[in-house]
Amino acid sequence: SRLFIGNLPVNSITKQNMWRIFKQYGDVIQISIKPGYGFCQFRTIEQCNSAIEGEKNVPLYGKIMHLEAS
Repeated sequence: SRLFIGNLPVNSITKQNMWRIFKQYGDVIQISIKPGYGFCQFRTIEQCNSAIEGEKNVPLYGKIMHLEAS
């Protein structure tokens, strides 16, 4: 299942940073980052939902990520 990650800090976040954050919720298959947003592919929807619950309202470089299954 794919997780949309919005409101990312521009030029501050790397795929490695994102992998470290989201690997605790399950098997991360792929991460892609664009300026201000990105996607994280998990093996299951349950892992994706765990990431949403675990990271909602958690600041990243002073910004709150917008997370939703896509």
